[in-house]
Amino acid sequence: MLRTANTLLTIGGVALSGTPALHTLKSLRESGDKNGHQALLRKKTSLLMNATCRAAGVTMDVKGLENIPAGPILYVANHQGLLDALVMLTQMKDAPAFLIKQEAENIPLLRSWMDELQCIFVNRGDQKDAVKAIRAGINVINGGTSLVIFPEGTRSQGPDMGEFKGGAFKVAQRTGCPIVPVALDGTYRMFEAQKRVKPTTVHVRILKPILGADKLDRAAYKALPDQIKDAIQSELNIIRYANP
Repeated sequence: MLRTANTLLTIGGVALSGTPALHTLKSLRESGDKNGHQALLRKKTSLLMNATCRAAGVTMDVKGLENIPAGPILYVANHQGLLDALVMLTQMKDAPAFLIKQEAENIPLLRSWMDELQCIFVNRGDQKDAVKAIRAGINVINGGTSLVIFPEGTRSQGPDMGEFKGGAFKVAQRTGCPIVPVALDGTYRMFEAQKRVKPTTVHVRILKPILGADKLDRAAYKALPDQIKDAIQSELNIIRYANP
């Protein structure tokens, strides 16, 4: 319990200490200084990630950064735990936006940071809202920023993956951006497995990009979510075989 309390206090302290940077981030964004905005986002979120890992005893094992192409990308990752978003935010080559469920919109301090990250909130039970979210995702990619989706829609809180829903893949279909699958393993062991913070190793595997989603026929596009899920599952199997 002491580790849990210390981790929560550390996260809260780092998040509050970064609050003054929000004004600078807003100014950089409004002035169109995308590079400066990205650099400051990376700096502040990396501080939070590093502090969280130290407090929680999390070790990062990241492989496949060479598979990330230039330009805006649709990152597709499995979703095990609360740490996933911070992992995706800090371990890729850029600071991506996120397509996330609407409930996160109500967290006051976090909401300000999510606005700077161009996060898109979606009510998954509302079809019209889901369509609006897809359009917003297309605008994010067309504006030069990468986007992360978790097609399961919610945390599995364990090692097994749920169904990959296909709606958000329309972002790649409409923009032609590369899709980069990412396998995450071990994030649930930091908190969800015991409902308290425990040291663990988080494995991140960035897979080879899938190109040409805008050129797929109807059958191939329909098969895309399961294709990517199978690729991620295969990588998870390799991770677990190597790290029993």
